[in-house]
Amino acid sequence: MNLVAKEYVRRPGRQRSRRARASRFAGAAREMEGALVVNPFDVEAMAEALHRALAMPLEERQKRWQEMMDILRRNNVGKWREDFLRALRDETQAKAAA
Repeated sequence: MNLVAKEYVRRPGRQRSRRARASRFAGAAREMEGALVVNPFDVEAMAEALHRALAMPLEERQKRWQEMMDILRRNNVGKWREDFLRALRDETQAKAAA
């Protein structure tokens, strides 16, 4: 999981007016639905996404930021830990039963 995009959203400051972009190749792009997802190798699409981000109304930026923050709050390190440990227990039980 690419944490740079998540750190950008969480960074203190002018959060609600940020314009998040994420490479479609970054793991965070699947989770950060409010970000503008781009292919960094497609120059035209990158330019269009940057233009869209710069022209985006404040209300839309705030809505997208809030959506991303909601996801980050739900999918925190505690949830990751629980999911990881659950998967580990399931694997251990499956091997024990075999």
